[in-house]
Amino acid sequence: FQFFFYGSVLHYFFYQSGLVAIIFVLVGLLMCNVQMTGAYSNIRVCYGKIANNLPSDQDVINLYKANGIRKMRIYYPNTNVINALKGSSIEIILDVPNQDLEALTNPSNANGWVQDNI
Repeated sequence: FQFFFYGSVLHYFFYQSGLVAIIFVLVGLLMCNVQMTGAYSNIRVCYGKIANNLPSDQDVINLYKANGIRKMRIYYPNTNVINALKGSSIEIILDVPNQDLEALTNPSNANGWVQDNI
């Protein structure tokens, strides 16, 4: 008799009250929130410098930080941008200019390029 009673109570709470549906909805929302948080952390933005009336490099870095952008690509070594990035915790991908590629196949040239540009 006790098993039947407990089974009836559980049946009521889980099936007739919609508790299962509510639990599934809450778990689904939680999973969506976790996925969205992960998606925002992977935003990468390319930082081009060929335009007029650009904000200062430090203003751009502050904008990235204010919007949670933690990854940046710059198309060529730019000392001002690299200096503005110091201490920002923003990861960068730095392109090598095409005219430098052949010379950088030599390891000592590659090391020198990194020392000169980063």
